[in-house]
Amino acid sequence: MHLDGGCLCGDVRYSIDGDPSTGESPCLCHCRICQRSTGAPLVAWATFGKGDFRVIQGEPKTYQSTEHGLRKFCGRCGTQLVFQTKGSPVLDVTIASLDTPDVLQPEAHIWTESKRSYIGTADLPSFHNKRPAD
Repeated sequence: MHLDGGCLCGDVRYSIDGDPSTGESPCLCHCRICQRSTGAPLVAWATFGKGDFRVIQGEPKTYQSTEHGLRKFCGRCGTQLVFQTKGSPVLDVTIASLDTPDVLQPEAHIWTESKRSYIGTADLPSFHNKRPAD
């Protein structure tokens, strides 16, 4: 499988040549670290071999978010791109940063002990794009 992706501003671009690993990937992560690092209630991730991922433009910044966890993001716009566990042969890529994010469908929810209570609320109004003006 070949995939391309990048950040919001376009400074960082990457390429993936390989299939996502099985197990928890692709997944929706509800952990508090993902929530706090993105400002979002969950993050969609897909896991690939480190050798499958290649930065083809720009240089992402690295932030050590835990003792063993590293997050790579665009230093200009802040888009989070990758999570790595030190010493692991795999890395996680944010599905939403792919040019074609719908090609990978999450198959599991992880860290649901931190799931926000409003996720999955089906009784809220839904709008195709922005909310209409009052």
